[in-house]
Formats: sequence, structure tokens, C-alpha cells
Amino acid sequence: MSTHWRWPPDANRALINIVRAERAMTRSDYCRALALAMSAHLQLPQYPSWTIDVLRRRLATILPEIDSTAIVRAMDDVEGWLTPAEAALLARATAHAIREGSGHVVEIGSFCGRSTVTMALTIKSVALDQGSRLIAIDPHEGYSDASGRDTYELLSQTLCKHNVEHIVDIIRARSTDVALDFPICMIFIDGLHDASSVCADRDYVIDHIRTGSLLAFHDYRPDFPGVVKAVQDVLLDGHFDLVGFTGSLLVVCRH
Repeated sequence: MSTHWRWPPDANRALINIVRAERAMTRSDYCRALALAMSAHLQLPQYPSWTIDVLRRRLATILPEIDSTAIVRAMDDVEGWLTPAEAALLARATAHAIREGSGHVVEIGSFCGRSTVTMALTIKSVALDQGSRLIAIDPHEGYSDASGRDTYELLSQTLCKHNVEHIVDIIRARSTDVALDFPICMIFIDGLHDASSVCADRDYVIDHIRTGSLLAFHDYRPDFPGVVKAVQDVLLDGHFDLVGFTGSLLVVCRH
């Protein structure tokens, strides 16, 4: 009995999205280009997502460079999944947000402090007398990846080790239970990754992102469809510009 190759059911839609992504790229509409390219990649995993790779290269120089070598090295012994390249982008975004606008940085999802110490050390190095702080929001319990551990003490130890505990306000809560009644220049979302949780985090904070402020997401990749869903809506709503994308970390700026 012969076996016949079959055209994947979503292939036609994927090819249409590839063409649309390339057209968006020529218009420098990077948000739409990325959203369409990611949709094509989800529909047709065999698609070599060169559009996504091109976007990463084009976006590499939008945010000003900083010397983040020591900052990135500080997270080496902290448990978590942020890569060094992603940490370098997160540091650049944090520095830019503080220099360009007044306000604090908000982190949703701290775990043991890998991203927290990255942003806190960046604030320490660039904030000077601006009084900017990092508001780290996380219930620190219920993580499937933490084997039932309470990660609050691990986060506190990380911050104390690097002398940034005075810059960070740790809030043990869900993001939607925290009143964001202070000026904000950047929000980093890296909490629970199911669609309902990521979308709830996004929807709660979105109105606190002012013109010129930054919004960042971690784990924008096919194996986290909940994150992809939440980010796709942001990329396509027309209110943001894509200013950074490395690994699975992306940064948008409200215009």
C-alpha cells in the first residue's frame, strides 16, 4: 500500500500569512510582521521562520546599548529561564525606560529573581537621583516548576547578595490584586503562562502603559501558546511599536 504525502491542513493559511508578514516588513510595520510570521510558524511548523530572524536583526539596534556584562553575569547562579541574551535586552529596555520617562518599573512574576536582579542592577546603575524603583509582584507559591517551594526567601537572598534589596519592593500577591497607583515607565510580564493568566496580567496593566513607556513579555514562543495569544493581541491592536526582540523576550513601546 503506497503512502501519499498530504498537504498540511493549515498550510494555505500559513502561506498567506507569510506573504502578509513580508509585506508588513517592507512597510516597517514590525508588530504586524511578527504577529503574522508567528501565526504562520504555528500553522506550519516546517516553515523556516526567516521573517522572525530578520526582525530580530532589524530590532537589535533600536534600544540604546549599555554595558550590561556585569549585570547579566549577576544572574548566573539564580534559578530561572531567562537567557543571557534576553537579560541583556531586558537591561537595555529598563535603562531606556528610566532615562526617557519618570516612573517605576513593574515586574509580574519574579520566581527566584533571575530577571529581578537584572532589572534592579540596571536601575541602580542608571537611576541616579530619580528615585525609580522596581515593584516585584509575585505570590511566590503554587509553582509547578518550584516543586512546592516558597520562592520568596530565595528572591530576597538574591537581592541581598547583590545589594539591591533597597531598590526593590517585593509584593506577595497576584498582579490583579495590586493597585498600580503610581507612575510607571515599564512593565515586564513573566507570570503564569496559561492564556487566562497572561491575558489577565496584560489586561490589568495595559492602561498603565503611557505614551513612551515600555511593555515586555517573556516566553513568546510556540510552546507557550498562552503567551503567544496575549502578545498577538498587543502586536495587532495598533497602539504599540516593536522595539526589541531577542530569543523569546520582546519589548514594545506605546506610541
